Amino acid sequence: MVEKRSETVIKQFWNESVSIINTEDWPEKLSLSDNLFFAGSCFASKLFEFLDKSAFSVYLAPFGPIYNPFSLNRCFSLIADPGLLRKGDLFFHNGFY
Repeated sequence: MVEKRSETVIKQFWNESVSIINTEDWPEKLSLSDNLFFAGSCFASKLFEFLDKSAFSVYLAPFGPIYNPFSLNRCFSLIADPGLLRKGDLFFHNGFY
């Protein structure tokens, strides 16, 4: 009886929480010659890992998982404007800055 109720709760949650979106095929497909850059949450990291193993040319933002737009914007600003970082802002550890 408990299993049946759990199944019902899960189905109800799914129906209320997930939107099915029908889309047309995108005209441009990814190719191995494309350069892909990933930044953001752990989902971005997982996509990076998967595509990296699949021989795509992929790059992962060096800031680790970032979950809010303000922080992501700040990280992109640091990449785009190297003048925002000073030598004292970085440290060398295990062969990396």
